[in-house]
Amino acid sequence: MRALTRRAVVGGGGAAGVMKAFGADGPPRFTTKAMRQNASVRDVDTLLVLATDVSNSVIKERWEVQRNGYAAAFANEDVQKALLSGARGAIGLCLVQWSSYDQQEHVVPWTYLDSREMIGVFSLLLKGMERQFSSNTGIGAALRYCANYLDEAPYRAERAVIDISGDGHDNQPIVIGDAGPDIAHSLDPLPARQREVLQSIALDGASVAEAAARLGISEGAVRVALHRGLAALAKRSEKS
Repeated sequence: MRALTRRAVVGGGGAAGVMKAFGADGPPRFTTKAMRQNASVRDVDTLLVLATDVSNSVIKERWEVQRNGYAAAFANEDVQKALLSGARGAIGLCLVQWSSYDQQEHVVPWTYLDSREMIGVFSLLLKGMERQFSSNTGIGAALRYCANYLDEAPYRAERAVIDISGDGHDNQPIVIGDAGPDIAHSLDPLPARQREVLQSIALDGASVAEAAARLGISEGAVRVALHRGLAALAKRSEKS
């Protein structure tokens, strides 16, 4: 029996912007659409997307482990304290269920959590949520959806995380227009570094740290290549 696994993609995502800090030569900085438009939005310490695998290999018992586990975690006082321990004392959080390449839904939309009471309410929402899909496994498409949803977050943050659970290999990889039948072909137009990083993470299931070790580059360089590669794929998809 395969075990459910979880990966965290830290920094940003496909359509989520990456830009240079003003007057600095440091590493690229995560941004969202609201941040790029300098909109008047609330600040949070972290934007967190919980991306839950509900493909058909996730049997009823495993689905309940995910749902009840999330609910129990957010009801835990130590977890609540950790979530509120940042400089701003708040996080932006949502939950996405995903299955095949065209099946993703933000079951719990972006929610501003700045107190234990609000986190407790979020826990109850998770405990009562219903399963939306049960089909094939489209990990790359799920990451792309989460990246785009990150870009729509109505908050300002310097850090973003996509925490994704998975129960198998990507058997419905991303297809960009008529680019080809599999994700490897759709990655061909990308620069070599972006292509290698996306291959490692989206297709092979490597973590950021594992991809960095495999490719002989820093974790920061992996995150930048991942963000830019997903952004390029999303832009190509919009044009097709």
